[in-house]
Amino acid sequence: MNKLVSLISAFFSRLFKGSASNSKSNDTAAITDFYSGSGTKKMLSQIISEAYGHNRKPVLYFHADWCGGAVKFKASLSDPRMREALANASLITIDSDLDMEQDRLSEKYHIRHVPAFILVNPDGSMIKATTGAEWGEDTIDNMAPVMKRFLA
Repeated sequence: MNKLVSLISAFFSRLFKGSASNSKSNDTAAITDFYSGSGTKKMLSQIISEAYGHNRKPVLYFHADWCGGAVKFKASLSDPRMREALANASLITIDSDLDMEQDRLSEKYHIRHVPAFILVNPDGSMIKATTGAEWGEDTIDNMAPVMKRFLA
């Protein structure tokens, strides 16, 4: 089971690598995988603090590789409309399947569907939430405006 967890984590790390910058420039979303490729988690409070330190809005992004909406959202990250919508965001990706086996953050934030997005305060408490259900059909024309409003 640990090997499967490591493989899944490595897959998502590679998927997100290069699709966004972790620099202080706020022209595109910064993306941090909560579960590193080694299968260990980073401290959520540290990741959130780093986001606020770079003047970014930390968003917990709960996803699963079996979810069509989450897959299409990830694929949309390089689109200029999505880059603009997420320009000041720091996406903290949380694989829902790994989370249920390890940290159970989905329970803390009452996640019932993926993709789900939680905007958090510096202390990790929820400011607001949205899901892929808000945009209807999983197209960039629907996703980008919802995410832009969510982060406004």
